[in-house]
Amino acid sequence: MGMTLTEKILAKASGRTKVEPGENIWVETDVLMTHDVCGPGTIGVFKREFGENAKVWNPEKIVLIPDHYIFTNDERANRNVDILRDFAKEQGIKYFYDITDRSDFKANPDYKGVCHIALAQEGHTRPGEVLFGTDSHTCNAGAFGQFATGIGNTDAAFIMGTGKLLIKVPATMRFVLNGELPDYLLAKDLILQIIGDISVAGANYRTMEFAGDTVERLTMEERMTLCNMVIEAGGKNGTVAPDQTTFDYVTSRTDKPFDSFYSDGDAKFYSDRTYDVTQLEPVVAKPHSPDNRDLARNCRDVKIDRVYIGSCTGGKTSDFLNAARILKGYQVKVPTYLVPATQKVYEDLFVTKYEGQTLSEIFLAAGCIEPAAPSCAACLGGPKDTFGRMNEPEICVSTTNRNFPGRMGNKEAQVYLASPYTAAASALTGYVTDPREFLC
Repeated sequence: MGMTLTEKILAKASGRTKVEPGENIWVETDVLMTHDVCGPGTIGVFKREFGENAKVWNPEKIVLIPDHYIFTNDERANRNVDILRDFAKEQGIKYFYDITDRSDFKANPDYKGVCHIALAQEGHTRPGEVLFGTDSHTCNAGAFGQFATGIGNTDAAFIMGTGKLLIKVPATMRFVLNGELPDYLLAKDLILQIIGDISVAGANYRTMEFAGDTVERLTMEERMTLCNMVIEAGGKNGTVAPDQTTFDYVTSRTDKPFDSFYSDGDAKFYSDRTYDVTQLEPVVAKPHSPDNRDLARNCRDVKIDRVYIGSCTGGKTSDFLNAARILKGYQVKVPTYLVPATQKVYEDLFVTKYEGQTLSEIFLAAGCIEPAAPSCAACLGGPKDTFGRMNEPEICVSTTNRNFPGRMGNKEAQVYLASPYTAAASALTGYVTDPREFLC
């Protein structure tokens, strides 16, 4: 019996020739990422368990990325970044993407933005490797054909000291998507469709492997959207087999060598689901769960108060390009917040053009709020002065990944998860709107 892509990566990382689902194995870590929310707690556990003067196992394999609660006057949030800075200096951490001037993020050449997109853009996501991060959406990096998953502070502290972690090998669920993706669908529609089918507990502690000719044609950013939200189905990690699209992206950002792995033809899968994407329609996840799926056109009577385009899931350059395609030449009817995931994405808004205009020009002409500084911003609520935070019980269409009560601020607010197409179309009507009203 052969092995799946994930099983092969874990076999290599554990020094074994074969592993099977359910086995507990020690794996070597290639990259450990932590940010300003979980980093201080991780550092605290590390010092408590390994000693106040202990050294990390490898200062070149730890990535520190402040990104969650950055542009705020909250003293506790700002102190968290100070703790990361002190630790990076103490340990000689090579990859610390610091921010010292919050009044002008562009004055901080090292600051990147949202960790998951920054990891990819800075070349830290490579096929065949093991990436652990103190954030549930670390699974985003599975798009590069690696094993990437979120862990807690205690596990992260153990890795800091040893470079190893004991994990259970997950069984793999395969999702085969075939067909030419209709012009009105995006990867966000595909993953919301799947989560709606299997539920938020449908992939508990399992790998979600995405395959098929539809996936092969997706860009790296769209593949990231797929893998980013596997945690919303309870998944341990998501994977897409690496190909030339992967190699082109990775080798343009790092010269570190890597190995590529692929599922064997006789690999055993926990389950197999096949989709003909030509038969799918734009969908949303209604409040208050990512699996509360409905067709966007069925929600046309839902009046909204705002639209939010941003986050690791929906704040990439291609996400804004897709939104601009809908918004160009129209005026938004509700406040529309734009939060680029990283400083690179922010810069792209002012140079990337669609039909002769930059994305920024299109957004401002449409009446959107000026693009904010790159960060997680309102995706995780944050302090009350966080840009875009829902401080009132409003209704929002958002390109983010979660819509639980209080996720974006007010506990009575309602969040409809949607693709950038659907979010932009909704901004133009003031109601949840199927993007085909503007694309067809």
